[in-house]
Amino acid sequence: MNNTAWCRCSNCNVMPYQLECKCCTEVAAALIYAFYFPSCRTYRYAAYRMFTYWVYGKLGQGVRKVVPACAVSKIRETFPDPNGVYVGFQIGDDGVEVEVDEVKEI
Repeated sequence: MNNTAWCRCSNCNVMPYQLECKCCTEVAAALIYAFYFPSCRTYRYAAYRMFTYWVYGKLGQGVRKVVPACAVSKIRETFPDPNGVYVGFQIGDDGVEVEVDEVKEI
């Protein structure tokens, strides 16, 4: 398929195989997930956590990494605060800010 006519959320991309042409709106688990995370604030938090997990792997409690500005901007654009107020990076329990270039091996 060379189109995204099957997409209902307007965020899907063209996929090489018809089997891969599945929109999140078709997956019950995605709908249940959306039910439990109803606010943009919660979605932003989840997006920051997932980005950090994808880049660095699992981090221990209180260990934090700086999310690159481009990712922060896109997450905030996608899940905006109605008043434009955001928390920003907070140093973890260990009191150490870790550099972004320490990415996990793929």
